[in-house]
Amino acid sequence: MMRWSVLKSPRVLALASLAALATLEFALRAAGFAAVPVTEPHRELGWLTLPDQERPGAHGEGLSINAWGFRDRDWTALESEPQLERIAFLGDSRAYAASVPVEQGFVRDTELAFSDCPAPFWAMNFAQPGYGLEQMQRLYSIAVRAWKPSTVVVCVGSLSIQPTPPPFERRDFPLRRLAMRTALWDFLDQYVLRDAHSFDAAWERAGLADEARAARDGFRIAREAPFEPEAEPLWARARERLAQLEREVARDGARLVVLVLPRADELAPERASELVRRWKACAAACDRTPVLVDASAALREVAQPFSSRDALHFSESGHAAVASALLDGVPWVAPR
Repeated sequence: MMRWSVLKSPRVLALASLAALATLEFALRAAGFAAVPVTEPHRELGWLTLPDQERPGAHGEGLSINAWGFRDRDWTALESEPQLERIAFLGDSRAYAASVPVEQGFVRDTELAFSDCPAPFWAMNFAQPGYGLEQMQRLYSIAVRAWKPSTVVVCVGSLSIQPTPPPFERRDFPLRRLAMRTALWDFLDQYVLRDAHSFDAAWERAGLADEARAARDGFRIAREAPFEPEAEPLWARARERLAQLEREVARDGARLVVLVLPRADELAPERASELVRRWKACAAACDRTPVLVDASAALREVAQPFSSRDALHFSESGHAAVASALLDGVPWVAPR
């Protein structure tokens, strides 16, 4: 009788529930859930990575997100050393260095090339997976300019012309951010809750179904037909956004560099030339034409520029090739 009373004790039940949840959490992590950093909806950017995360990565590459929400080192030293020169990188998952350790990404490779200089700079990686140029431009205004970089490198490709999705409705609840970091939440998000709180459901609730449909069409065109006539409105928008970014960067006393990164199916000289031609036209629309660097030739020189596990992203040698192209194409990337 006493044993049954103990089992019915609220404290025992609470401890048993916590133990069960902890066991489930470890089991789900072992099964591969919670491998990538958690993002949350952002009204202006579409989404943004939550700060202070340590994740194994989809391929075991290790994904450490700093206190500012970016895959980079701790930036506290920059706050105490305002004289330290900074170069800010804007981009998508390729600049983010998905599929390789962050130390092997071209952002860090670029910085290390100047480590022996009398006045080395600090490369700051603001890349966010999935971002288009419009989101990069908005991110510069929201988060990057406050760090006062002397050079801003915007990493673009054909996918960068995609539109920014409509604002996502965020349903808040106690301990929301803590729950979103768990493997259990990742499991529920993928298999149980998606229909209830997905982007589509949120857009429907907000009356933005038509805007969402237009955004999805833009994503499809950027992915499947970036050089076809139907993509022209997206390129026109990209010209406007790049010109706006250049004006903001110039107003802040910095310089803009456009780094063009092809996809694997765009490495062939004809398609690579078309990609560069498109971005040159965008750069020409700026008040002060930025330096444009084409990484395709350097990528063609290495045996395996793209990851064998993920054809969208660069291998370690691919990242080294991109850094080489950037250093050769923009010698003044080094501190002034």
